[in-house]
Parts: sequence; C-alpha cells; structure tokens
Amino acid sequence: MIPVDSLRSMPERTRWRKMIRVFYHFENQIGSDLRADPDVSNDVRLPDVHYIHTLAAIVAASDSVPGFARDAAEELGGVADHLFSIPMSRAETRECIETLYRAMNAVRHGLMSVVGQEAVDWDLRDDTGALDGAARTVFPIAVYLDDLRSPFNVGAIFRAAEAFGVSEIIVSPATPTPAHVRTRRSAMGAETIVPWRVATFEEASSLYDPVIALESGGTAIGEFAFPSAGMVVLGSEELGVSSAALERADRDRCRVTIPMAGAKRSLNVSVAAGIFLHAWYARLTRP
Repeated sequence: MIPVDSLRSMPERTRWRKMIRVFYHFENQIGSDLRADPDVSNDVRLPDVHYIHTLAAIVAASDSVPGFARDAAEELGGVADHLFSIPMSRAETRECIETLYRAMNAVRHGLMSVVGQEAVDWDLRDDTGALDGAARTVFPIAVYLDDLRSPFNVGAIFRAAEAFGVSEIIVSPATPTPAHVRTRRSAMGAETIVPWRVATFEEASSLYDPVIALESGGTAIGEFAFPSAGMVVLGSEELGVSSAALERADRDRCRVTIPMAGAKRSLNVSVAAGIFLHAWYARLTRP
C-alpha cells in the first residue's frame, strides 16, 4: 500500500490515480470473499480499515470530487470506523463489509470521473487496472473479419469475441485494426486480451476447419450443428461475405443464417456477430 504521507504530497490528479488503484485492489479482495457461498463460509477478510478511513477522509475533504463520491467517502469512513470499534457477529461483519464495498466502489468511480478514466463495473481486471486475460475461458474458435469498413463495428466484434471465448480474431488487410482509435473506443479494452493478426482469407482458412459463413441463404442458426472448433467469417457491411469465403463455407456445409421477423431483414454486423458467437458458446458449454 502507498503510505498516506506520500499520497498527500502528490499532485492531486496523481493522488487520485494512485488511490483508484488502491481502492480497486481492496475491491478485488473484498468482492472475491463476498461472492463466496455463505453456506460454505461466512468469512470475509477484514481489510485495513484504518488505512481505508484515512483515504476516505482525504476524498471527502476535496472540493474537486463529485458530491456523490464525497458522500460515499463519508459513508466509507463511517463504516470503516464501525468495523474497527464495534464487536459484531460473522453475519453482521459480512453485511457491514458489503456496505463498505459498495461505498468504496462509488468513491473509486467518482475519482475516475475526475481523472477522465472509464471502466465497466463488471470487467474482471488485475491489480494494475488492466483487463485480466487469465480470467478468460477460451475455445478453439476464431473470427475472420472479411473487409469490414467501420472501426466501430470491428471494436464491437472484439468485445463480443472476448465475452464468448474466441481464441483469436483475424482481420483482412482491408479491415481496420485495433490500431485505429475508434476500434479501441468500442472494444473497451477487449483488443488488449483477444489475440489478433492480419491475414488474407486464404492464409486464415488454411488454419481452421470448418469455415463458417454468417450470411443469408444458409441453415437457420437454431438448427445449425455447431462444430467444436472452427472459424466464422463476418462479411463487409456493404458487400457481405466474399465469394471465396462463401465457396469454402458451402463446401464445408457451414453457411448460417439468423432468421428475422422485421421488414428490414438485416442486422448490423457486430450485432449479428454477438448473436452467432453466443449461440456457438452456448453449444460448446452445454452439459
């Protein structure tokens, strides 16, 4: 932990960044214990409440922090004092620590808003604040992006791929990569833990069998027999899946279609990717 005197001596924004990491460390520890089955164990490790109380007082006294975060800091300090000074049963201690956990989360997000950081509450991150790649369950499935044009769509597909255990994303030479700022913006960090590379369809398809094309005129997704491994091709927003990829998928009997009821009869490619990858994930994890 960073000594309190060192924190006080730092420039304000640096102090907040350091405290964000400290709070995140405590949240990981407490959250892990709280998620444990209380029927198995009611024990929650007690954090350093004196240290937490001091950090909370620093935040509560700052006018640069949003009001909701200052209020949460006051609650955090009060709960920390309560934990230290009042004898409680195991169940009462657990309930009190959950209150502390939620107040700490609110303080951290208030500090993040001050320094311009963004994160998703349910992201699994390591102690440095980076997404925790070790938390992923990965399957032998890949995604090929076949000349997509929108970096926002590419980023959204990275996010869906990360969520559903894709082992790698291969992008065609004409597709925006995570080097593009708009791709990173919509990927929200997923591009840092999902392996990716640039390759032609010929190169990518030589590595995976079967090759699946998500395109009209195929087997309805609810009737498709998902393989235990393979690669799905997602086509251009304007032109769809290339003829070479369709030919390979048809040869593998793996053209798949998402049935729709609307008049437009089309979906954004990143939305279609999410639907398909969830269906594949559900088949792979079915008992």
